[in-house]
Amino acid sequence: MSELTHYEVLEITRTSTLPEIQKAYRNKSLLYHPDKNPDPSAAALLDGVQRAYTVLSDAAARKAYDELLKVLDAEKVAEANRSQALSKLRHELDEKQKNVQDAQDADRERVDQLLRARACLEHELDRLHRNVMIEKRRREEKELGPVVPLFVWPPKKRFTEAEVRHLEKTIHSML
Repeated sequence: MSELTHYEVLEITRTSTLPEIQKAYRNKSLLYHPDKNPDPSAAALLDGVQRAYTVLSDAAARKAYDELLKVLDAEKVAEANRSQALSKLRHELDEKQKNVQDAQDADRERVDQLLRARACLEHELDRLHRNVMIEKRRREEKELGPVVPLFVWPPKKRFTEAEVRHLEKTIHSML
């Protein structure tokens, strides 16, 4: 009963006249009177009907009550507007967070693509460097002749034939 307005308790409109209020009060009183209604909650319902009639039958009290209802209705509307605005803001925030997440995902993907491209470029650079070194060695061999190892075990330095002959002469002259 506490959530219902006095108008709702008597099942009348806010524009009801005093005779309509009195008629609704009589009907509800008969319906909820303990002598007519054995339900244990009937006494509490009758008390609510009596409070509603007391307020609505007095012109000054009804006017104050109507003002209170207007304020409460305005508060409900304001709360609904705040709730709607909050819901809209939450939706906008969710959209912005989704956009940021999408942008971060795109950035991560772009970074991954760049890292893969860099690895490919480094691999290609290594391959080209090896090819240049091989071509350089071939040119040197053409100019200086084939490279002959000085020792059987893996040499740390490879000597050209001219260097080998020079080393042999130096060794023989020392003996």
